Amino acid sequence: MIDALHIEANANVALVKYWGKADEAANLPATGSVSISLDALKTTTIMKQGAGPNDEIWLNGESVGTGVDRIQSFIDRVRTMYVGIGPVHVISTNSFPTGAGLASSASGFAALAIGINRLCGIGLEPADVSRLARLGSGSAARSVYGGFVAISADGDGAAVPIDVDMTHWPLTVLIAVTDTAAKSVGSTQAMQRTADTSPYYAEWVQQHPADMIEAHRSIAEADFDGLATVSIRSCMKMHAAIMAARPPIIYWNPGTMAVVNAVEGWREAGRRVFYTIDAGPQVKVICHQDDVAVCNRELAQLPGVRNVIESGIGGEPRVHWSYSR
Repeated sequence: MIDALHIEANANVALVKYWGKADEAANLPATGSVSISLDALKTTTIMKQGAGPNDEIWLNGESVGTGVDRIQSFIDRVRTMYVGIGPVHVISTNSFPTGAGLASSASGFAALAIGINRLCGIGLEPADVSRLARLGSGSAARSVYGGFVAISADGDGAAVPIDVDMTHWPLTVLIAVTDTAAKSVGSTQAMQRTADTSPYYAEWVQQHPADMIEAHRSIAEADFDGLATVSIRSCMKMHAAIMAARPPIIYWNPGTMAVVNAVEGWREAGRRVFYTIDAGPQVKVICHQDDVAVCNRELAQLPGVRNVIESGIGGEPRVHWSYSR
């Protein structure tokens, strides 16, 4: 008999950033985004029909906590949208630190949306699963797919995979982990504070469409330098807006700065490499495969870098059923 549904979803890193919400209740982004999937950062979620009257939820071996509460809230919200969803048993495990700026909510809620759609027979198409995942986390809409993925600011919040020959993009992402603790200000709270108080927020939103156009052009034309330039620009503009909030939100630490300075030097020396930083202190260093080995070795030696995770570009989420006799 069928026992449980197993889902593996990858985290993603936004190259053109999303920051801010156009509709907080619907979790619609104020800006578009372009991302790549990371095959080394995974959430594995096991779901089955619950045996008791209530949901049973475990996240990284814990049955209580903020993360568990977010999962419960998401499931409860799905129940208001689709009838006939009974109690469920959820075991979710991340292969990387949770809540530390490594997009654990993206892979986690993508896996949960995929799982609840399959387990409960809702019958949603991928675009609708992406919209559903977005209700848990804005970036989760992108983790429903693999490779390069985009969300348009003037759309309905669903992510769309970018059709591109990945052989033209032989990339490896080196994730420089500079702190494994949960970040002090969560993304949702930080977005609201930035929108309410940062003098740079309006300009961030206004300039964003040009960055989206440049990213799509660069990807279509396999223009590494073009994608590098727009990615760094988007990253720096986002963090400038965040840092200018009142009170300021500073996600970076000395290790973050050491990596940024090193990569800028490597770029000046001609290496095909660039960086981006999400809402946290970790730095994602995107390398052409020819420059991976030397960048990885030198990253690991930088002050403040605790470890380096090497990741390829991830594919589609994987789903399978397990059976018991």
